[in-house]
Amino acid sequence: MCRNTGRIRAFKLEKSNKNYHPYFDSDFAKWIEAACFSLAAAPDANLSRTVDRAVKLIVAAQQPNGYLNTYFTVKNPAYVFKDLREQHELYSAGHLMEAAVAHFYATGKRAFLEAMMKYADYIASAFGREKGKKRGYCGHPEIELALVKLYRASGEKDSWS
Repeated sequence: MCRNTGRIRAFKLEKSNKNYHPYFDSDFAKWIEAACFSLAAAPDANLSRTVDRAVKLIVAAQQPNGYLNTYFTVKNPAYVFKDLREQHELYSAGHLMEAAVAHFYATGKRAFLEAMMKYADYIASAFGREKGKKRGYCGHPEIELALVKLYRASGEKDSWS
């Protein structure tokens, strides 16, 4: 279904693609997380290759500053972090982070984990009580859970931990 509905293709960041939605990224991330749980329980070479291709696609879509959301990157860049409750950016970020953690635990590979650490750094630079930072929270308690898991998996203490 991720393929049929354009959720995978969204990570190619094609402006001609009409199938973008604010939380498509989270659905693909949840598939990757589940696939990684499966790999951890029962290794499968075909599934492993599929997951590696998916991870490579996601990491390539990340912006140089660390931001990663296909909808806002392609369709609505001026609206980044403007409607946290309804647009699910932090919810999607959290699911991407949890997928990266599951991928790391299942494979030992760090590229996705490090990309999500960079995303967490970007989010930390955008939010806070300091002057010039946004104050806000997501409509779902997802990013908080994901940041804890990301911290535990990375073993690194940074501004978001």
